[in-house]
Amino acid sequence: MTLAAASLFDLTGKNAIVTGSSKGIGRAIAEALAAHGANVVISSRKAEACQTVADSINADLGPDAPNRAVVIPAHIGDKAALQNLVDETHAQLGNIDILVCNAAVNPFYGPSKDIPDGAFEKIMQCNVLSNHWLCHMVLPEMEARGDGSIIIVSSIGGLHASTVIGTYNISKAADFQMVRNLSAEYGPKGIRVNAIAPGLIRTDFARALWENPETLKRVTATVPLRRIGEPEELAGVAVFLASRPVAMPRDRTGWWTAVPPSSSSVHAELSARLSCWESRGPAEAPRAARGAGLPNEEACSAYLRRQPCRGGGLRFDGSARPAPPGI
Repeated sequence: MTLAAASLFDLTGKNAIVTGSSKGIGRAIAEALAAHGANVVISSRKAEACQTVADSINADLGPDAPNRAVVIPAHIGDKAALQNLVDETHAQLGNIDILVCNAAVNPFYGPSKDIPDGAFEKIMQCNVLSNHWLCHMVLPEMEARGDGSIIIVSSIGGLHASTVIGTYNISKAADFQMVRNLSAEYGPKGIRVNAIAPGLIRTDFARALWENPETLKRVTATVPLRRIGEPEELAGVAVFLASRPVAMPRDRTGWWTAVPPSSSSVHAELSARLSCWESRGPAEAPRAARGAGLPNEEACSAYLRRQPCRGGGLRFDGSARPAPPGI
């Protein structure tokens, strides 16, 4: 194995905040980030639940590990609590290199005409506004360093209509647009902003959708694997997005819209603007030009200058494709 391959997903020395990480998807992501070398902040409303996860991670890492998990509780709907989360992370770990906005709420199940104003406002504040707050609390330091990764855990629901969780889906669609906007604004500054959109995952949050056998049968009928996803199946996606994909030729990255082959049980769609294309060796521009369907290096360079992240991108099958024009 080459040095580049060995370090492809190495997060040693990086510090990560993962909200909603006391269970489910957040916990799986925090465990995976720690396993790849990052210091992780376990955060949710209940300190005791967070401590249980941190203790488990630290036990797995062992006493001689260079990284660790720490606990900083926070309620995502409380702006002051989120600022404390950021401030305490600085105090305990230092810079914030990775932010995973995973925590979300859905206090209402039913038709849109019946949702109380309070429930609607809570969903939008906790699922959208809190992400806006937290992102802009860490973006200044990432911008100053010219590096950083933000991951917002959205949902496949943000791409579909629903007669029973419509407001939740609205909030997740808003998360997609937040990612696009932040990517356009901060991608040229070296900051990678990404969304992960899980389908039905076996978590307490989605229990109502998978605990009933008939409901489970109905929702998995169109999934090729005929099963729902497990939290651990999303962890690798988060590690990939948090790391710098050094195995790509000359760090050739750009706008990504990727769906795992055959629409597996995870149904993860990534709408991501990855790191800027900072290194274009002599062999890279012609290769990128061919991948983008452009005739020569000059045409490729002109095309790339029009893109917010100046990059081309790769499909999951490894073939090159241009970033969508005009975004």
